[in-house]
Amino acid sequence: MEILLDQFDTAGQGMHEPIPDANLLNDTVNTQVMVQPDTTYLIRLVNVGAIVGQYFWIRDHEMVIVEVDGVYTQQAAKEMIYLGAGQRCSFLVKTKTETSKNYPIVASLDAASFMGHRHFLQQNVTGWLVYDSEQHLPLANDVVEYEMISDIDLKPYDLEPLFEDPSDTINLNLTMRTLADGMHQ
Repeated sequence: MEILLDQFDTAGQGMHEPIPDANLLNDTVNTQVMVQPDTTYLIRLVNVGAIVGQYFWIRDHEMVIVEVDGVYTQQAAKEMIYLGAGQRCSFLVKTKTETSKNYPIVASLDAASFMGHRHFLQQNVTGWLVYDSEQHLPLANDVVEYEMISDIDLKPYDLEPLFEDPSDTINLNLTMRTLADGMHQ
C-alpha cells in the first residue's frame, strides 16, 4: 500500500487510482480446494483489494450467506456474491453427493468500479472445488450478466430493527481541487 500511495500522491496523478492488473484467489491463481461429498462447509470470503469490487461464484453450487461484515444474517441463498473493497462475507456451501466432476470457483473484478474502463490484464481468476483430483479441472464460463446483491435486503439474524428515520439531516459538500503544482487539495 505504501508504494501505491506514493504513486497516487505524486503531482499530475489527477485522481487516477492504480487499476489492478491481475486478480488473485487465496493469494494465487489456480487454487484447488479439496472437498468431501455431501458435506456442508462454512467459507469466509474477504475482498482484500484496495479499490475494486469483486463478484464471486462456484459453478452449480448455491451459497447461503450467513454473515456480512461481522453481522450474522438470516440465511439468504445466492448463486453469486458481490463484495466491495474490504468487505467480508461468510456463507455455507453444501457439496454434491456425486464426485465425478470438479467445479470452477471464480472471482471477477468489477469493471464498473472504474467507470467502464476494462483494461485489466486478468479480470477473472479461477480456482476449483475439487471432488476428485483424478478428474479434469473444467474452464470457467464467461458471465454476460452479473447478479447484483444488495446488503440492505439481508435480514439480521437477531431481527434487530433498522434505526428510525432521522429527525434532522445535515448535508456536507466536498470539493476537490487540483493546485498549480498538480497536487490535490
